[in-house]
This record gives sequence, C-alpha cells and structure tokens, in this order.
Amino acid sequence: MASEQRIGWGWPVLSRKAHFFNNDAVSICRRWMYTGPVDRGDFKSIDDCAACRRWADRHAATSAAPMPEAGQGGDDAQES
Repeated sequence: MASEQRIGWGWPVLSRKAHFFNNDAVSICRRWMYTGPVDRGDFKSIDDCAACRRWADRHAATSAAPMPEAGQGGDDAQES
C-alpha cells in the first residue's frame, strides 16, 4: 500500500480554526490531533490558526524543498 502524504489544512471536529498538518496527526501548533482529510490549497483565511498560518507563510518560499516534520529541525530548530 502506497503511503499517502497528508500535508495541508484540516478542521479537527471541535476546533474553531483550521490547522496545518505536515504528514503527522498532530498540527504544527501542537494543539490538535486529526486524521481526516486535508486541503492542500494554500489560501489564506481568517479561520486559520495564527501559529499554523505563521509557519505556513514562513515555509511557503521553500515549498519546493521538503518540509521538515513538526519539531524535527528546519528553521524552527535552535543551534547549539
């Protein structure tokens, strides 16, 4: 079975905002778990989680490069 990439915006059941998921059941802001369908479109909405939107905006310029998993490095990692 081929692995399906789940990168995009999703609406967890009790959430008031859309959250961004990056091949993980946990949102980028780390506040929600969700395994339902995601929307791959990168449209901006007032219904987006602010923390997830900031992350998506920062990484939009590097969309050709693979996105790191949340908490797994990239621009968010602190160097020692």
